[in-house]
Amino acid sequence: MKAGRYGVKLIVILILLILFAIPLRMVRQIVKERESRSREAAEDVIDSWGGRSTISGPYLLIPVYRFEETRSVEGKPVQQKIERTALFFPDSLNVDIHAETEKRSRGIFSVPVYNASILLEGSFRLEELNERLSGYTIDEEGIRIGLSLGELSGIRAIDEAMFGDTKLTLEPMGTDILLQGNRITAPVGLTVKALKDSMPYRFRLRIGGGQSISILPVARQTEVAMRSDWENPSFFGSALPVRHDGGDAEPGFSALWSISHLSRNLPHFGFISDLRSEEIDIEGFGVKFLNPDDPYPKNERSVTYAWLFLIVPFAAFFVFEAVKGEAVHPVQYLLTGCADIVFYLLLLSLSEHIPFFTAYMLAALGGSLLIAAYASAVLGSKTSGITLGGIIIIAYAYLMVVLTSEDYALLLGSIGLFIALALIMFLTRNVSWYDTPLNREAAGRMVDRGKRRRSKWQNLDGSAPE
Repeated sequence: MKAGRYGVKLIVILILLILFAIPLRMVRQIVKERESRSREAAEDVIDSWGGRSTISGPYLLIPVYRFEETRSVEGKPVQQKIERTALFFPDSLNVDIHAETEKRSRGIFSVPVYNASILLEGSFRLEELNERLSGYTIDEEGIRIGLSLGELSGIRAIDEAMFGDTKLTLEPMGTDILLQGNRITAPVGLTVKALKDSMPYRFRLRIGGGQSISILPVARQTEVAMRSDWENPSFFGSALPVRHDGGDAEPGFSALWSISHLSRNLPHFGFISDLRSEEIDIEGFGVKFLNPDDPYPKNERSVTYAWLFLIVPFAAFFVFEAVKGEAVHPVQYLLTGCADIVFYLLLLSLSEHIPFFTAYMLAALGGSLLIAAYASAVLGSKTSGITLGGIIIIAYAYLMVVLTSEDYALLLGSIGLFIALALIMFLTRNVSWYDTPLNREAAGRMVDRGKRRRSKWQNLDGSAPE
């Protein structure tokens, strides 16, 4: 008995699966487009609130000059004044940050923003400058202390700014290309004689921003302590906290960094013209305030497993055909696949308005009931429809486990495919693929066609031809 009917049906199913790559790609593009709109809305909110906060400094800006002998056009020796600006970082830096967060929305999209109080204190070891600046003359009136921050619109207030016993009045000084931010500075009134002393500093300021705070460890020894009421921090950059605690009695987190200059490639002193921003920027670190309600990464990951949810009902229908002889038309396979595609659109649209888990439960329940009801009508059996619906529900439940176990997603997905294949092989282990209801039906039709051909060539007298 030939199995041509099964071969044709399998080819049709494979063609349908290949064709479904088109709507799946469209669904993935829709997810990316909605995610892009969400990011645009988030950026708009963050920029309006104060931008992403970066803290680089403090540091001393020291203008210096010296005379070098050169030749004029006529070949006569002349003295040329060479002016440079030295950048000098502190010996110690202690940073204490306390950030209080809230959510701000633009349309249906929301993003975490914060108001942070920041304390910067430490000291400069000024005696090093005499050796560093040997051969140069210092312009004492031009010495300034500076901080480079993110967007200046994020500065709410500067409550305290001290250098030694001198109270500072900080002013904006334009964009700082070297330290990636906007610079605020104040004159410090240092003299060459005072460069032999160690000078403490202290800054207390309040800033607003969104999504992240980053710090550049400019001192020989940098200590950073951060506290926040946000429960979903993500630490990034050149250094991770040496201690990180989640909120026990209160929601939020606390973290502590301790960084020595020996662990970074950031010079303690240099002329601005000799330093490179890309070499300095990579030394920064900080924390991102992740939005746990962001549905788009989970939606994108769920679409990755869409092929599994196309194969499962198709394979179930095919097994029902092979075992029970219930013929399923390719159009019915097509409609079942469309129900799976609609599940992902429903999940995306619901998760933008309600928590992802709730949206997933509603979309999975709706998709499972739809396929179960349709399978009951197609297969002419409520039991078969309920069985297929149960299989789909189990598959959706398994996908939810995969989505919530990001680190083990590949392992769980592989195990799921293995179990599905093993189950199909077990259910069809006793099927004789050359003697099944479909093949018997096909064989019956072949016999009927043969009889019709013979009757066509019967003799006129009704006798069979010789």
